[in-house]
Amino acid sequence: MAALDLLGRRWTLRVIWELQQQPAGFRELRRRCDGISRAC
Repeated sequence: MAALDLLGRRWTLRVIWELQQQPAGFRELRRRCDGISRAC
């Protein structure tokens, strides 16, 4: 759990994973992560 605390917000790991696969802008990231909530 400490690792998640260091990384910060709720969806940080998912965003990092998506960007690792292929660079993307904000709109593309939102499209790829369609199943996650917008609330932080």
